[in-house]
Amino acid sequence: MEMRISESVVLPLPEHVHARREAAARFTEQCEVIATIEIRGQVLLEDTTTRLFPDWVIVSQLDDILNLLGLGDWTELPEDARLLWARPLQSEFRLQEMREEH
Repeated sequence: MEMRISESVVLPLPEHVHARREAAARFTEQCEVIATIEIRGQVLLEDTTTRLFPDWVIVSQLDDILNLLGLGDWTELPEDARLLWARPLQSEFRLQEMREEH
């Protein structure tokens, strides 16, 4: 039985969304896997409150215009739920191989 190692890398959070998108594209290309982006740390929410995520949270969407991250796993959200939009403050991000759920 062959054991496969999952690829991942933790990096300081790039300042702009386009740099985060480019990092994910390079990770995908170099590791030959589909990347998911996750974040942990302090973020500023739409209502101007700050929130600390001590554990990794999935980034489902990137807003290039407002430089925001849409947090939450959109595949598990009910139809009427919204993503939590946030601007990273003191955070790091992780590029990880997308896991296939069976």
